[in-house]
Amino acid sequence: MPVTLKDVAQKAGVSRSTVSRALNNTGRMTEETRNHIKTIAAEMGYVPNFLAQSLHETRTRTIGVVITSISNPFISELVEGIEEVADNSGYTIILGASKFDPEKEIKTILKFYQRRVDGIIVQAAHLTNFDDRRLESIDIPIVLINDEINIGTYNNVSTDSRVEVKKAVNYLFSIGHRHIGYIGSSLRMHSNRNRRMGYEDAHEENGQPINESHIFSLPMMSDYETGRKILDRVLDTNVTAVFCYCDMIAIGLMNACRERGVSVPDNLSVVGFDNIDQASQFYPPLTTVHQPKFELGRRAMRLIQHYPSEVVNEMLDCQLIVRESTRPLT
Repeated sequence: MPVTLKDVAQKAGVSRSTVSRALNNTGRMTEETRNHIKTIAAEMGYVPNFLAQSLHETRTRTIGVVITSISNPFISELVEGIEEVADNSGYTIILGASKFDPEKEIKTILKFYQRRVDGIIVQAAHLTNFDDRRLESIDIPIVLINDEINIGTYNNVSTDSRVEVKKAVNYLFSIGHRHIGYIGSSLRMHSNRNRRMGYEDAHEENGQPINESHIFSLPMMSDYETGRKILDRVLDTNVTAVFCYCDMIAIGLMNACRERGVSVPDNLSVVGFDNIDQASQFYPPLTTVHQPKFELGRRAMRLIQHYPSEVVNEMLDCQLIVRESTRPLT
């Protein structure tokens, strides 16, 4: 039989409510009493029944987290940031993957709400359906991560990818490149549009016209496969450098270059976005825009805990990390 709150209370010689307050670090009592009760509970092997507690408190101390894909390396560090804050505050997180499907994203949010989570964090790629009337009844905190369309509708923690891409492409211009390509993602319409706009802003700032033949994408394909299969189209142009929507596209491209005998960076300079772990481990190490993934997760969880009365959009800075996949043109 599992040890109950009543069993601990009897052994400690206190009421069940006192045991509950001691284990949850609430209520007034001496530290000596609180520690005494915790020691007894640990010795008896007491495990809290969170379901019973949630029925009493009208809270489940769980947070639903909607991600695009478990296989995306960007996600792991993001989730670690969410989990650090959640764990320190006594929350458990539940993951659900939308797989870039807007309808599945909505259904996952509704499923989490039906399971009485205390809040929902959404790392989303498709948010065009967030005006869906099915969401109108949701009365718990929702926080978005890196949303680029619903600013002002939901609380959001993000980076300004348009500005950051502009900085990265400006760097390529600064080291002598004039024919710079952009490899986009067909799976992320809105963020891809913003990053392409940053690419175009840098061209305008440097007095360079946009060459549409230097803008590449493949329909509905994974990031890595996009990078691998786009190389022939890139080589058919006169580009000397490419900016890739994300690191996985860049890594796929560089793998294809290695297989084809195309030297990076001697024949082609490559820049990514995210700074996933593989970016520094790959050869040559990838020049990329570092997104503060862990901090994005931490900030989102904190917004869930301390939900503001007015919609906020927290913007975090990125940093260009220059490595060996780019070189100056002389």
